[in-house]
Amino acid sequence: MKRLISRLFIISCLILSVFSCVEPELIVGQGQNQNQTELSIGSDGGTFTIPISSNVDFTCSLSNDCKSWCSITQTKAMNDYSIILTVKENDTYDSRTGTLTISYAEKSTTLTITQSQKDELILTQKEFIVGTEGGELKIPVSTNIQYSCTVMEGAQGWITIKQSQTKGLEDYNLVLQIAKNESYDGRVGQVKISGAGKESFITITQKQVDALIVEQKEFSIGSDGGNITIPLRSNIDYSCSLSDDCKSWCSITQTKALNNYNIILSVAKNEKHDPRTGTLTISYDDKSIVISITQSQKDEFILTQKEFIIGSEGGELKIPVSANIQYSCAVVEGAQDWITIEQAQTKGLEDYNIVLKIAKNESYDGRVGQVKISGAGKESFITITQKQVDAFIIDQQDFAIGSDGGNITIPLRSNIDYSCSLSDDCKSWCSITQTKALNDYNIILSVAKNNGYDPRTGTLTISYGDKSTKVTITQSQKDEIILTQKEFTIGIDGGELRIPVLTNINYTATVLGNAQSWIEISQVQTKGLEQYHLVLQIAKNESYDGRVGQVKISGAGKESFITITQKQVVELIVDQQYFSIGSDGGTITIPVSSNVDYSCSLSDDCKSWCTITQTKALNNYNIILSVAKNEGYDPRTGTLTISYGDKSTKVTITQSQKDEIILTQKEFTIGSDGGELRIPVLTNINYTATVLGDAHSWIGVSQVQTKGLEEYKLVLQIAKNSAMVGRVGQVKISGAGKESFININQGAKEESSALAKERAALTALYNSLNGSQWTRKDNWLSDKPLNEWYGIGVDAQGHVIVINLPDNNLSGNIPAEIGDFSKLRFLQLCYDAITGNIPPEICKLKALEHLYLFYNQLTGPLPGEMGTLTNLSGLDITMNNLSGTIPTSILNNTTFWEKFWSRIVCYNNFDLSGITNFPAPNFTFNDVSGAPINLGNEYSSNKYTILFDWQTWCSYCTAYTPQLISIYNTYKSKGLNVIGCSIYGGNYGAMGMTDAKLKQIADTLGMPWRTILIQPTADVYNSLLYQMSIPNLHVVDENGNVVFSTAAFGDNRNELENFIKNKLGEASGGGGSYYESTDYSADGKVKTLETHTVGNGIKLIFTGDAFTDKDHAAGTFDTWVQHAVEAFFSEEPYKSLRNRFDVYSVAAVSKNKEIADDSQTAFSCSFGEGTFVEGNDAKVFEYANKVPDADMSKSVVTVIINSPNYSGTCSMYSDNSAIGYCAIIDYSVSEFGKVVLHESGGHAFGKLLDEYTSSGKGAITEESRDSFIKQRDNWGWGANVDITSDPATIQWSFMLSDANYQKVVGIYEGALTFATGAWRPTTNSIMNANTDGFNAPSRFAIYKRIMQLSQGTTPTFAEFAVFDAPNLTKAPTKTTFTPIPKNFIPFHPPVIKDKKWNE
Repeated sequence: MKRLISRLFIISCLILSVFSCVEPELIVGQGQNQNQTELSIGSDGGTFTIPISSNVDFTCSLSNDCKSWCSITQTKAMNDYSIILTVKENDTYDSRTGTLTISYAEKSTTLTITQSQKDELILTQKEFIVGTEGGELKIPVSTNIQYSCTVMEGAQGWITIKQSQTKGLEDYNLVLQIAKNESYDGRVGQVKISGAGKESFITITQKQVDALIVEQKEFSIGSDGGNITIPLRSNIDYSCSLSDDCKSWCSITQTKALNNYNIILSVAKNEKHDPRTGTLTISYDDKSIVISITQSQKDEFILTQKEFIIGSEGGELKIPVSANIQYSCAVVEGAQDWITIEQAQTKGLEDYNIVLKIAKNESYDGRVGQVKISGAGKESFITITQKQVDAFIIDQQDFAIGSDGGNITIPLRSNIDYSCSLSDDCKSWCSITQTKALNDYNIILSVAKNNGYDPRTGTLTISYGDKSTKVTITQSQKDEIILTQKEFTIGIDGGELRIPVLTNINYTATVLGNAQSWIEISQVQTKGLEQYHLVLQIAKNESYDGRVGQVKISGAGKESFITITQKQVVELIVDQQYFSIGSDGGTITIPVSSNVDYSCSLSDDCKSWCTITQTKALNNYNIILSVAKNEGYDPRTGTLTISYGDKSTKVTITQSQKDEIILTQKEFTIGSDGGELRIPVLTNINYTATVLGDAHSWIGVSQVQTKGLEEYKLVLQIAKNSAMVGRVGQVKISGAGKESFININQGAKEESSALAKERAALTALYNSLNGSQWTRKDNWLSDKPLNEWYGIGVDAQGHVIVINLPDNNLSGNIPAEIGDFSKLRFLQLCYDAITGNIPPEICKLKALEHLYLFYNQLTGPLPGEMGTLTNLSGLDITMNNLSGTIPTSILNNTTFWEKFWSRIVCYNNFDLSGITNFPAPNFTFNDVSGAPINLGNEYSSNKYTILFDWQTWCSYCTAYTPQLISIYNTYKSKGLNVIGCSIYGGNYGAMGMTDAKLKQIADTLGMPWRTILIQPTADVYNSLLYQMSIPNLHVVDENGNVVFSTAAFGDNRNELENFIKNKLGEASGGGGSYYESTDYSADGKVKTLETHTVGNGIKLIFTGDAFTDKDHAAGTFDTWVQHAVEAFFSEEPYKSLRNRFDVYSVAAVSKNKEIADDSQTAFSCSFGEGTFVEGNDAKVFEYANKVPDADMSKSVVTVIINSPNYSGTCSMYSDNSAIGYCAIIDYSVSEFGKVVLHESGGHAFGKLLDEYTSSGKGAITEESRDSFIKQRDNWGWGANVDITSDPATIQWSFMLSDANYQKVVGIYEGALTFATGAWRPTTNSIMNANTDGFNAPSRFAIYKRIMQLSQGTTPTFAEFAVFDAPNLTKAPTKTTFTPIPKNFIPFHPPVIKDKKWNE
């Protein structure tokens, strides 16, 4: 290093010494401008660089005449210099010059700097007015530039130019020649002066020929007044004046256009009855025009009196009229036969008498007529009333009324006054009401009820003038029939019966019904309320029944009844004297016919088990015996005695014994050799024995029938059991409605040593894999047959052929005893936590057909002889940590390797160096367009083919898609192909996936390659296409070998592009960079979609992410917003309360459509594990607040994510603000609607919590319990779930006690994502599997929040129940909810944020 530094120092000294001997030199300028001596600069000035080449130092100075407007900055390089000259703007109208002197050594050089003047063109006057005669017009112009003049279009016919050009800011007169203007209109023209980029305009206005023209000089107007418009043409000023005789009723409004005027006269209403006239004088210069104005009078006729009364004799009637119009008179219809007119017409408001001739009125009625006076649109009426001839007429003078009284109407005709009076004999029972019409009267008499038994009479006197008329009033007596006694009893022998009757009417007596056969009548008629005896003849009664008859007495609308009761012959009859009943007891009904009282008693031998209930009808009785159950095995008898008078009757009661079959032992065990089995049976009935099911092949029955509860031995013959498993059979014993069962357990044939070895191997497996911790271990380590051990299957000889224990919490190592199952065909120990190696003993299982050990923690190498398991048709050991090399037994078995290599190496850590044979799957499918695609042909037709293993619901798949599109577009021209492979398996039908649907999603994601939808077969399952983890990328070369695989070789998908680049070389252009928006004009725009009509209006705000400017322009965003709105309001109670919401959309334009690590979207949304999705909440709220008066704590914000991912998550803040992130699942309107309802309708607005159970979650944790309590008690959330199952305290307890709601609401364990410790109200709902609507507690919570926000009230449950009644009838009952699909994937739980949205 020291040696290097010394060498550099010497070289530097040599260079300096060489330069110190050079002649001084300085050159101004470079290239063509070298040795520059002049610099010209425009008037605007600026900064100018003067290049200097110099090998000596120099100085610069400016001459005094330019220091005020120039300045210097000097910069240096090694031997190149630049002088920076800054020149100010020249504001003067003259150019200016200065010098720059550069001095060096003893020399100098000079650079002349010249700056041009400021160009200008100045017009001291730009507007000129010229008279009508025209002439020459001189216009002063100051300018220092060359300029030209142009007459502008429209003035070229009357303006011509004489023009001279000059420079130096000198004055000059531009001469214009203006022609004479002979029209009545002035005119305006322009001349443009332009030069050196400047221009100015001169405006010339020429006057018109003066004139004022009025074409109409007389105007008239009606009496109502108004406006008179007087048109005139004038180009001069004028004045207007009104004559004195019209100033009080006229005023002037004057309007002008350029040369058209309207004078408007405002004329007041003429209230006088004479016309009026005035004049308007228009004066201009020394001239004037007079215009005449005439207003017509107010038309009128006046009647000082309009109503006249005239006597019946008639005569002449003069009516004064004042009028200034022509008028006519006419008698109105109806009076023309008695009124005639003498009429005169006049004008000028003069007085006049209209003469009417009135004819004589000879009728009893007055009459009224009218005369109409009309003219000039006016009319009035004269009313004439003529009196009648006086009269009083009454047509009837005798009136009668019944005893009940009432009103008597006495009609009369009268046109004079009259008075009425009653005679003294009727004043106590009559009163008068008098009513009148014009000449018709009704006198109303009110007559009281006559309670006497005699008629009565009175007189009404009507007086008028000196005359009177009498009217007689007669009221009838009160009719009556009086029976002092109405009920009679007579003995069985009958006889005469005399009945007293008081009556004042004629009456009749009638025997009613069947009594006519035994009652006869003697009848006498009378009147005057006298007493009489009605005689009845009663026949003898010879029956056991008493009898009753009635006699009706009637007359004059009255009736009364007499009842006769005749006694019967005394008797008691029992038709049946023996009764029996079963052992269960019950009720015995004993019918008794009796017409006497009786008593009942039981014998002592039945009092303990019989009781009596006695019921009666009129003469029929039922004695009810209540008989207790007979628990004894013998019958029993008793006696019932019925006593009446001095007689009695006995009835015998017998109860049967209790039937029974008693088996003292029901379970029997017998050895495999079988033999006779004697079973004791106690019974008192006949019975049969039946062998059930398949057991009849080895159980035979010997049967004896007996009765009396005796003991007997039922004999069964048991055949020998030659099988290695035990067997169980049943024998049913039945009789008399009873049955019982005997179980026979026969042991298996004693195990051979081989089977004993397999039992021991299973025990070793249990112990080695920590069997005590297994989820299911039914019967393991018991003495029961092996086929009853959970997960074990055996063949007919008892050998183990199936071990199936997936997802059973196995841990530990697989024991060496696994090789002891010589017959084993199926071994599945997957989805567990098994560690250690795969034991080599597994290679002994030569009969093995299926081996599944995937998804464990196995380590180490594969057993060396694994390739010898040639019977395998299914193998999967992926998703472990296996390592080492692949055994030669596998590599040498070509069929084995080609079939299973991917199920061996995927997601393990094997050393695959040296292996080149990784055959890719070769199948033929139809792509989603229906065209066949053979994978083998695709490989051979391209240099490299990428198999893209993806699913529509996988967020990682859709996020990686844009990157893969970029790779494909970049390298497809160099031989790269991509095939999309989507396998749905068990979810194929459940998720509704079809070719058409998958094609739509692939197209929406922009996938340019072919896609296939695969349902896995056995071959597909064993291939590379079937993996547990997605997305996967497998690169296949043209020979059909896999050379890159994220599953098989652990390659990173982010390394794919480099791999392809290394294989195919640099890209030839094209590429797949994301489309980027350029038009952001729509960004942030707010649209009002719906406005509330009830309450205060709750704001629903919809925005979107990953929508580019093209998506907005095409209406894609608006379309999905509309789908979201309709989904939100598709369920109750939102559906019925839609009119309480304001709905808005806020456009957010994303730079890219793709959601990926290297893309940019408006809200930076990203997909996480499972169905989780999140975005930039702060940015979302920023856009939502663009909605006027938005309050985030009272609003709901929904972000529509332009991606088909199966994703949805809600961000919920403690201040009640929330954002529902909703992906457009599969671009399906129905699937998208579910996520909107769940996230925005349920979580964001309703503050509901999840009702589903997540896979693998057991009991609720303490942390989750505490979190729920906080959300429920502090924030009022989660009204649809609870952590108690107590019906009295659970949140919806009030519904459980309601008769209507208890049909649809219950208590079901599993909620808040946990299987136990949390409860929900229904088996399914929108907050569970996104079906069956919102359940009742959810609807109530949503309804309450809507009412609180829209009208400020909190409704009661009773109010909600009234609203919800129609929904309740449609809601699923407890048994009709939609079952939750087995493969249902729930949306991610909400993300709870204990803060305000803007904190």
